[in-house]
Amino acid sequence: MAIYKRNNTYWYDFRVAKSRHRGSTGEVNKRKAQAFHDDLQARLKRVALGLEVTITNTITIYDAYEKYLTDPELVANVRASSLYIKRTSWEGGDKRKQGSLVLKDIIKDAPLHTLGEKHVEIIRAECIQRNEQNRSINNRITQLKAFTKWCARKKHLLFDPLAQIVKLDEPEQKHKLISDDDLDNLLATLPTWLREIVWIDWQVGIRLSNITALRYDQINFENECFEFAPDDMKKGKTTYIDLEPEVLEWFRVRRQAHPYETYVWPSPYKKREHYTREHVTNLFSQHARAIGLECTFHSIRHTFATRWAESGMDLPSLGKLLSHKNLASTQIYVHVEDLHAQRQAKKKVVLQRKAPSLRLVQGAS
Repeated sequence: MAIYKRNNTYWYDFRVAKSRHRGSTGEVNKRKAQAFHDDLQARLKRVALGLEVTITNTITIYDAYEKYLTDPELVANVRASSLYIKRTSWEGGDKRKQGSLVLKDIIKDAPLHTLGEKHVEIIRAECIQRNEQNRSINNRITQLKAFTKWCARKKHLLFDPLAQIVKLDEPEQKHKLISDDDLDNLLATLPTWLREIVWIDWQVGIRLSNITALRYDQINFENECFEFAPDDMKKGKTTYIDLEPEVLEWFRVRRQAHPYETYVWPSPYKKREHYTREHVTNLFSQHARAIGLECTFHSIRHTFATRWAESGMDLPSLGKLLSHKNLASTQIYVHVEDLHAQRQAKKKVVLQRKAPSLRLVQGAS
């Protein structure tokens, strides 16, 4: 027997050196399944003759995926939120939207060694058919590449089959800045709790996930700063964010008024401890659009960083202020830093020769 169809997938079944080999090809196309069968059979014949390294791994894609997410080394070195993203990119979350696409919808279970570039092509084709942006497609490919890289490192695969895959081009992300006047107009329309969140973040510039889930035990009143534990931060290390006296005093008064609260902005809904990121950013955007502003909650953080760059803060210091994991994340502000450096240099230098004045000549073409 060569190949046969079970459900929508073709399987192989043959004998080499008196040993029977059978399993899924992972293919729904008969021609590709036959090519897979012929290649595997030829490899096993070479193995039997001692001409190739023995194929001993029979683990499937889904089996390897479960080992991947429960690997003690991975769990110890990756934030809980990153593990959550890895799992939801494969399976979807509790609130998965109807019709949304996850990796298990595209990649069916099959022998792990069948995983390769063809799956990347399938993912891209499926996503393009749904009119998804390159950024969303790249996010899925990134998660798949992280999985195959782990499989190769753990010797489940002889090599990483996706090591050479490159990302699709993404349009440069344009960040909106918020002016002081726009902020005043926006604050006047927001509910009190959201107005407080926006007012605080305008002055500290921390991520949405950190400001919405801010706890009183993360406010170090003695050292006048926020103190975030490694699990709370994207870069996975303890981070300190300096607080201005006015902001610190606001938190001190609020703490005295709410001595038994854990979160600074607790949610009124019984099932939630604090307001979710989705709720905060959606409500913020709704109010912004209502007064003619096209911006998101992240625009607050971007405006915060841009103003510090314009004031002369160097990129390494700005990266620390923004708690970026590496300097590459801060590079989007390099143009602001360059302009500031040019303007400061011009102030310190007296030109020896000035440009001649330009007279308007009547009738010149």
